Amino acid sequence: MFKNPKLEIDALAGLKFFYFGVDLVSTVGGSRDVEGARDRGWIDPVLGANIRYNPSKKFGFVGYADFGIPVFGTDGSFQFIGAAQYHFTKTFYTSLGYRTYSLEIPEEDAIFNGNLRGFILHIGFQF
Repeated sequence: MFKNPKLEIDALAGLKFFYFGVDLVSTVGGSRDVEGARDRGWIDPVLGANIRYNPSKKFGFVGYADFGIPVFGTDGSFQFIGAAQYHFTKTFYTSLGYRTYSLEIPEEDAIFNGNLRGFILHIGFQF
């Protein structure tokens, strides 16, 4: 979408597939096992953006966001990632950042509703 030597901005559109499977085995009162299993999948359209800022050849910053549009099963999702990168070579790099991911499923289908967030360490290759 936009690119110069220090700044790149991309837009994205696509589909996101979610799948959750849960198996449960529990002992009730020390004498009786209770078992259950459930799985479910959803597909939602996604819109997002990716921003890269490279102030030098070795260091850079990345920002990423996407939003799931609640059409085919979820009540919406989003994620944000912010990270600092260090390029060891032209193809090998590492990044340290933070990610938050939110997913809301209708109550009658819910296996998981909530937010996942925390620090990320990424080691990668690019060509």
